[in-house]
Amino acid sequence: MRYGYKCFQCGPLDSDKRADFVICDRCGDRARRDWKFKVDKSFEAHYSPAFGTVVESPRHARDLAKAASAEAYLRTGIEADYQVVEVFDDEAFGINKEEKEFYAAQTRQRLVQDAATTGAELAKAEAARDAKRAEKSESVDA
Repeated sequence: MRYGYKCFQCGPLDSDKRADFVICDRCGDRARRDWKFKVDKSFEAHYSPAFGTVVESPRHARDLAKAASAEAYLRTGIEADYQVVEVFDDEAFGINKEEKEFYAAQTRQRLVQDAATTGAELAKAEAARDAKRAEKSESVDA
């Protein structure tokens, strides 16, 4: 088994030794153990309107989808295969990366154009306010 360490001089390194510190092979300085843990994102139980019940876990959601597929087949006679997908899984929704990047570029361009237009409109409004203030101060002085 390999253990990860980080030398402050040389960066990350691996070693067969299991300890809090090891000696770096390159510089001879102490390298500290790099403690990393992989944690899956937690699943919170929630009400799913698609299934009409509370979903307790991802496995429970898949089981409910299978049951819904079987019920739909019995009700309609048409094969159904309901699948649970992540909301952020673009490929599951048929969105390819190029299309997503194209629309993101369009959105950025529109935002830049709108910001420029808004800036020009603000400058006009400020100039109109300054002109009105100048007229008022002239009428008060006279």
